[in-house]
Amino acid sequence: MQDAVRQHGRPFALVAMLLATGLLAMVPTTAAANGDLAIVEAASPVDNGYVNVLEASSFSVLIRNDDAQSSAPRNIGWEACPTGAPSGHAHCYSGSGTVPGMAPNAEVEFSFDLWNPEGSEQGSSFGWATGVVERNYTLTYSFDDGDFDTSDDTLAIAIIYSKAFANAEVAAQDPRDGLAGLGSDPTYGGVLNTNVTYPQSGDDWQAQISTWLCDSCQRSVEWGWRLYEQGGSTPIASSSTMLSLNGFAWGGASTFTRDLPSFSHNVSGVFDLEFGLLNASDDLVPEDNVHRITLRFDDTSDLYLFDLVPTHNTEDPSAPWYYGTDALQASVENRGNTTLSGLSMRLVVTDVFATTVIDVNDMEADYSCALPTMTPGMTHTCTFDLLIDFDDDLLTLTVSVPQILMVWPDVSPEDNVIQEVNVPIVPGPVGASITQRNAAGVNTNGVYTTNDIITFVARTASTAAQPVNYSWYLNGLAELGFGQTIQVDAGELGIGEDYQVALIVRPAVGDAVSLFTSFDVLQYVPIEGGDAFFGGAVSAQPAVLEHDVQLPVLGAKYYIGNGKQPLMIHSFGIVDPVTGSDDVGLVDMRIQFNLSALLPSNINASTVELRLLDAADQPEWNFITPPNDLPIHNEDGTVDVVFRENVVILFVGVLPKPDVAIDDIDLIRRPAGHLEVAWNVSGDVTNPYLAGWNIYRITAPDTASTYFPSPEANTGLSFWEDYTETTYVASVPLATTSWFDPEPLDAGFCSSYLLAPADRSGASDLGRVAVSHAENGLPGLFCGDAIEPLIEVYEFRAEAWFNNDTACYQRAGDWNRCYEVDLSWTWPDHEPEGPVSWDLYRLESDPSGVDLAVLTPLLSGMVGEPGTTSTYHTDGFGDDPVRPYRTYYYVLAPTDAVGNPNTVVAESSGNVVRVHIDDEWWDYNQHLIPEPPPEPEPPLGSPWVGEFLDKMASDGLFQSALGVSLASLLVVLVMLPVVLNKGKRLKRVVRARARRQRSDNMADELDDFF
Repeated sequence: MQDAVRQHGRPFALVAMLLATGLLAMVPTTAAANGDLAIVEAASPVDNGYVNVLEASSFSVLIRNDDAQSSAPRNIGWEACPTGAPSGHAHCYSGSGTVPGMAPNAEVEFSFDLWNPEGSEQGSSFGWATGVVERNYTLTYSFDDGDFDTSDDTLAIAIIYSKAFANAEVAAQDPRDGLAGLGSDPTYGGVLNTNVTYPQSGDDWQAQISTWLCDSCQRSVEWGWRLYEQGGSTPIASSSTMLSLNGFAWGGASTFTRDLPSFSHNVSGVFDLEFGLLNASDDLVPEDNVHRITLRFDDTSDLYLFDLVPTHNTEDPSAPWYYGTDALQASVENRGNTTLSGLSMRLVVTDVFATTVIDVNDMEADYSCALPTMTPGMTHTCTFDLLIDFDDDLLTLTVSVPQILMVWPDVSPEDNVIQEVNVPIVPGPVGASITQRNAAGVNTNGVYTTNDIITFVARTASTAAQPVNYSWYLNGLAELGFGQTIQVDAGELGIGEDYQVALIVRPAVGDAVSLFTSFDVLQYVPIEGGDAFFGGAVSAQPAVLEHDVQLPVLGAKYYIGNGKQPLMIHSFGIVDPVTGSDDVGLVDMRIQFNLSALLPSNINASTVELRLLDAADQPEWNFITPPNDLPIHNEDGTVDVVFRENVVILFVGVLPKPDVAIDDIDLIRRPAGHLEVAWNVSGDVTNPYLAGWNIYRITAPDTASTYFPSPEANTGLSFWEDYTETTYVASVPLATTSWFDPEPLDAGFCSSYLLAPADRSGASDLGRVAVSHAENGLPGLFCGDAIEPLIEVYEFRAEAWFNNDTACYQRAGDWNRCYEVDLSWTWPDHEPEGPVSWDLYRLESDPSGVDLAVLTPLLSGMVGEPGTTSTYHTDGFGDDPVRPYRTYYYVLAPTDAVGNPNTVVAESSGNVVRVHIDDEWWDYNQHLIPEPPPEPEPPLGSPWVGEFLDKMASDGLFQSALGVSLASLLVVLVMLPVVLNKGKRLKRVVRARARRQRSDNMADELDDFF
């Protein structure tokens, strides 16, 4: 810096002058900067202003360049110290900035960076004492280097930091911004009208306010406006309302908008409007409570007419005036400051004699155009008809608007009328033409289908004499309609060539014009396939669509290659509806296929291609070639095709293998050594390209080790190809989940099974195989069961009895129905393979050796708990009635858990019980036997004597027997004494022999004793 001073020399001259005058002691420092910048005043905060301690401070000062030359950038700083504390005190705070270069005599408000007093919320750095809410600080601004005039290089003001800070600020703004329809003044802005109350409907009359309010503060302020004479200090009008600010108390700034009270004034002129907080004595920064703007009140009204021109040519002043509707236009502009409504623009046509012209309808040609509400600056154009008789060659056209505009006179009435004189009204060129298009708005060069609605449009030049009439005819005779546009349903016309349409155009004046156009109609055949495809075919003759869709033929080999497979086949034929012939003059067949709806979702549309087949059941294919167009594959997954012949389309693409899994295989023993294979599946079982399941079987002796191994341990395809090459036994449809093996297993032989998904060609997906398990749960052989059960129940008993209850007889009127049978038996143990079920049969003959399978059981499928007793009861009613004098055989036939029955009854089987039904009715009804008549008194009172006499008298056999008996009696009487004597002698001999025998026995006993 000293080098710079020496180079310029000015500081030395200044020092010499000061020494010469004796003033050196009065200069505190030597000026070290060029130029003369002055710190004029504090902008924010102002001297003795309040500062919110809860927000970052924004310090700004007004800087002025008092030098005649532009200034260089100059560093400036500030320091805030508690009042009375020296500079650099521990509680002083400071900041700095750089004032940019300034032009001579320029002023700028320089703002420092925001400064947030450290710890201000807690007050530790400011040293707030408990209960103290304010503190005085001295804020000093100064340049780092003094200049020629150091007296204005430093500025010190007093500021007051406050916790209880309350301030409301109304920044620079204009409430007229929310008012519509105001006039515009380049000096004063929007122009208001006298005696109008603002805001009007749809307007906003409001101002924005920012408020700072401490948490514990409560404020309610007077909010409104004051009107002053321009530059005045005394209000000439005011309006206010009370505004509560309590909802915004937090200590920081909150900004919001509030409506001002309604405003009006009744005197024109320029005024000052002050608005905001009109009375806020508790506001700590009162200088920003209101904002003042300058208003102008003016009710000048001025409508300006311009551009009276023919509508067909608004640019050429020499353009002719044509007869017709909407042939003339004029424009009006509101150049005043008032909004005008209820006005109209008027057209008057007069001839050279100033006589109002009468039009062809004998109506006065005095036209009126109602104007909309015209706000200041708004422009509106009206059109009028020129329906004038050509006999009047030279006319005067006068357009006008009122000179009294609502309640105000027009300040420039001379521009309220505009006129054209010596105007000839002539017929304009008709310029007629016909355009035709289909319903989609496409020009098809006159070729349509029966699906089209043909639109014919008559076009005329804007110069045609309006109104213009249009008449349409078909083939010169049939009336099609009237109007500029008509529509014709080609389907109602039918197939045909060279249809002729005539148009006659009749302008309001002038000659009619005739035009002709032709078209052809072909047959349209819709092709509709829901979301999958749509389109249409066109033919020269009547035709219908024949469509068929199918999946690739099962088992067929298409040999697509490139990793792609056949996906779907669609046949499209356009044929004669009667004969079925395809000779219908097919023009083309246009179809769009939506691949996402046509094919399963797991197929990538980008891999799909189209081929052509000779027939749907033939696998040979060809590429799509002329006369057909190549398919167009769109980015949205659709394909557009155009065929000119009937086709069979084969869709091919990369087909992911169906994601299916056979979760488990169960083998179920069935009777006679058969096995049933059952399985569960999961995954994409509805995939149309999964044709079914291929089943493979290995049969081997139960001691063999040949079976299908676990897939988890063997994943190679070649491995499974070897195992499945010769073991295939069956294929079943996709919906099938079980298969009965028709080959029974002989004793000692078992089977192992493998299942694999099969595609439509019949090929197995050997990457998703599943195998059956042996009874141990591991892959292996599973044996059948063809052995019938040999098992008997215990204590199979039957009891028959007669029910002598009268109710039984009353039930059927037959005592033979009142016999009942009760059976009982005890269940044996089940077989090791599972529970045994039983069927109960009844026969009326010995069942030994009978095959019960041909009979119908009384009960079937009974399963009992081993060791428990079951019973069966039957009577003379129901399906198995019992009757007396019958013998019944009841048989229990077992069936094992596999289903093998034992239906042949063995002799003396414990599963058979016999029961005979005796007639027991008389045992209970002896009282019903009638008493016999009394017998006559027998001879001698003895029944025996009477019977003896009867026999002697009537029975020859008895008589012979009686003779023999008498003879025998005589012999007995004669021989009895002899026999008696012989008997006595015999008794004596027997007794003697007995005595002798006893003596001999005693001697023998004595001999044995001794």
